[in-house]
Amino acid sequence: MRTVAISILAAAMLNSPASAQISGGGSPSSLPAGSSLGRQLGQINDGIGDGRRHAQLSRDEAKALRREEAMIRTLEERYARDGLSDSEKAELRTRLEVLRNEVNMKRAGRTE
Repeated sequence: MRTVAISILAAAMLNSPASAQISGGGSPSSLPAGSSLGRQLGQINDGIGDGRRHAQLSRDEAKALRREEAMIRTLEERYARDGLSDSEKAELRTRLEVLRNEVNMKRAGRTE
């Protein structure tokens, strides 16, 4: 699964700068205060906690997943300082989706 997640993330990161150049980069804009990023990360964190409580995730797996969650939060804060560009929003969405899929697959016992 990690290989698949890394491949998806790499593809998204490679495509983001090209799309930003084609569209002129767009003007940076911050996510609204009620954006769903924090809620989605909270849901993912809840899923990690549930996975630990139900012995679907080992301590090490949960720790690694929480590190990734923290990295996404840190990136969002860094990007938001000067407003999120479309490519930054796309990167954050991709990272969220990869993390969500990784949590779900590990909880289901399917690791690659």
